[in-house]
Amino acid sequence: MLNVDIFFDFRPVHGDPRLAATLWREAWRAARDSPPFLRQLAEAASGHEAPIGFLGRVKTEDGRIDLKRYGLWPIVQGARLMALRHGVACRTTAERIAGIRALGAGGESDLVAAAEAHERFLELILRGQLADLAAGRPAVNRVPLAIIQAEGGIDRLKADLRLAASLDELARDQLATAVPGSWSSV
Repeated sequence: MLNVDIFFDFRPVHGDPRLAATLWREAWRAARDSPPFLRQLAEAASGHEAPIGFLGRVKTEDGRIDLKRYGLWPIVQGARLMALRHGVACRTTAERIAGIRALGAGGESDLVAAAEAHERFLELILRGQLADLAAGRPAVNRVPLAIIQAEGGIDRLKADLRLAASLDELARDQLATAVPGSWSSV
């Protein structure tokens, strides 16, 4: 299911771009019109948990947290599922969230918070990667907590991680009301 999920983000790199565009649009339509398929995608994408321990501490490995795994990935998957559900044929997470908001689908405050958290996660990962490169280390998606503390704090991070972990539930709620037939493009 992961390969199918990623398929909805593909871009042509060789050959006739019109053929690729047609294939991409038809895949979106077919997914949109198949609630059972969307529910299978949602089930495969579910199970995200915020890496926050019993006492409210952020779980780390060597003082770092993988923000791609715990932050970006759940938001990207949730936005993709909701976009497929509502026929918002876009490739980027920001565009998908904006398109879902424009339709008035989902909780407005949750979608705004998801877009903001997505942006913060990207910025933190980039800052961590730049720091790694400056220190002569390979750039990775695991960000040191020290950078997070300097860029907005641990409390903001915890809220963003909890929101990211809850997006699969929001997507599943929307899929429960899936009605085939309508199509919109942003």
